[in-house]
Amino acid sequence: MSAKPYNPPKYFQISHAISGKIQRGELALGAPVPSENEIIRQYHVSNTTARKALHELEKQSWVTRVKGRGTFVRNYTVLRAINRISPLAPKALELNRAALMDPAMARDLQSWIDRVP
Repeated sequence: MSAKPYNPPKYFQISHAISGKIQRGELALGAPVPSENEIIRQYHVSNTTARKALHELEKQSWVTRVKGRGTFVRNYTVLRAINRISPLAPKALELNRAALMDPAMARDLQSWIDRVP
């Protein structure tokens, strides 16, 4: 009896393919990654699988998701270095990125920064 080869879940295969494109430079820093709908069409998967693939990329810090805007390649190296400097830095980066896209968020960011000791 032969052992059946392991096939990782489809969402993991998709996230691995996209992270590979990021590592090879096919998707530049700040570039949008395929949307849920694009993943559904390209890989012939359900919306749940597409959503899980994007969530996996976010969990591994390859991308950042901006509600209403999309999912974008994140600078993983810089983020890791900043995490060593301050545990508050990742939140500040996220707020700053959002503030660049939304003036109302910029005011919220300034308010948040003013409260940090």
